Amino acid sequence: MKHPRSKIVMGAVSSAVLLCCLPAVAQEDPGRQGQLSYGVGFDYDFDDGLEATSDVAVTLTSRTRASELELTFGTELFGDFTDDGTDDFEFEESFIELTYTRTGPNSALTLSGGYTETDLEDELVGTTIADGGKQETVSASIDLETGIEGPFGVTLGLAYEDRAFVDTTDPDLSDDTTVSADILARFELSRAMTVRARAGISDVDDDEAGGTERETSYVGIGLETSNASGLSFRSDLLFDRADVTTTAPASSSTEEGIGLELDLVQDRPAGSVEFSFSSRIDETGRRTEAEVTRAFDTRTGGLTASLGVVDQEGTSSLQVIGALSYAMELPDGELSAGLTRTASTEDGDAVLGTTVELSYLKEIDPISSWSAELEYVETEDLGLGSADSRSSATLSYSRDITPEWSLSTGYTYARDDDGDTDNSIFLNIGRDITFGF
Repeated sequence: MKHPRSKIVMGAVSSAVLLCCLPAVAQEDPGRQGQLSYGVGFDYDFDDGLEATSDVAVTLTSRTRASELELTFGTELFGDFTDDGTDDFEFEESFIELTYTRTGPNSALTLSGGYTETDLEDELVGTTIADGGKQETVSASIDLETGIEGPFGVTLGLAYEDRAFVDTTDPDLSDDTTVSADILARFELSRAMTVRARAGISDVDDDEAGGTERETSYVGIGLETSNASGLSFRSDLLFDRADVTTTAPASSSTEEGIGLELDLVQDRPAGSVEFSFSSRIDETGRRTEAEVTRAFDTRTGGLTASLGVVDQEGTSSLQVIGALSYAMELPDGELSAGLTRTASTEDGDAVLGTTVELSYLKEIDPISSWSAELEYVETEDLGLGSADSRSSATLSYSRDITPEWSLSTGYTYARDDDGDTDNSIFLNIGRDITFGF
């Protein structure tokens, strides 16, 4: 069994065409800079044995007054020395990311794209905890915004993602390609009122058994208003359409209708009250959601509570959603707790997600601290009636060895719904080096 372990956080992978003629605007700290991040980790399971990881990532940044070009690449070397392990090191994750941004006095452009390869042993992919294989992802995106400070503006977003699963045995993991485009135009009638027009399309080609293509589109118009009392209102009236086509057996379905989105926010002396409502059509049918959120601000933190319901076409009953989160800054640390229940759609299925988190951090002195964390995560596929869950508890100690080197060590207990457990101790050492080039 491969146990959960620390990894380099990988963003969307990139490759981009660097061509833009937006007017220049002042930007701070022009120049070129690099950063090398290196980490070594050891995880010893009391039942299975030792696992080791070595993470390396390099970020190169070139910045001018009007633009920024950033290249990030890295890899993870994993050694499995458990009882059933291979007793050698293998490259488990590799990625490369390129991002270009350019800003003008009234516009902004971002181009990104690239490639990543991820090991899927005990990894959560959507609602499925994968037990092996790899995921290869190629993606690219363009985001353009004009009229940022003017009375008329346009925001355009284009995205492409291709996912391929290699050497996986789980039937829920299938290759897919997603192409999407969204555009928003806004026109200020006054300082307190803005009219907006929206349109978008998304096409998902899923190579699951039978082959399924899901295309959703929308077009609509909306209004934004606000007043001096702190009340703001946003509404959109849309026409939605969803087409689902299956190759084998050959079948197709189309659903269309009127969509509605409302959002009302009232600022309060110590927080805010928000009401949101949405009724839209996607590849699973009509989905209607209503939620009320109340936020409280305090001198040392804050409390946010929300409660709502979701009616998803194809399910037998209303689903209750909501969240409760609390954070407090202590004289020598911090405390946070959270409970979240969400309803969403994924790959044509209605999915419920539940997360419970509790964490406490206490500073021992300016260079060291200890922390405790509890977490429970569950995802449920309403269509299949199946669920995956994982719970974990971690107690750790962190210390800055030098201004460049840091150390963390601790104990972790984790258990998934199959009964597999991880009862282990870990040790991680890392360093970030900044350099010019």
